[in-house]
Amino acid sequence: MFDINSRSIHASEFLYRESLMVIRGNFRPPTIVTQDVIECSFNQFKGLI
Repeated sequence: MFDINSRSIHASEFLYRESLMVIRGNFRPPTIVTQDVIECSFNQFKGLI
């Protein structure tokens, strides 16, 4: 990760106290079901913040 001055920074400095949504898995080929799962989980995630 890089800051606005193009210097590298540690991820913990940038992401400290930020809400994150981490998605893991295999998305090849991307399917409609995969897209729907990601969209639904993102909408639930937005509701928690």
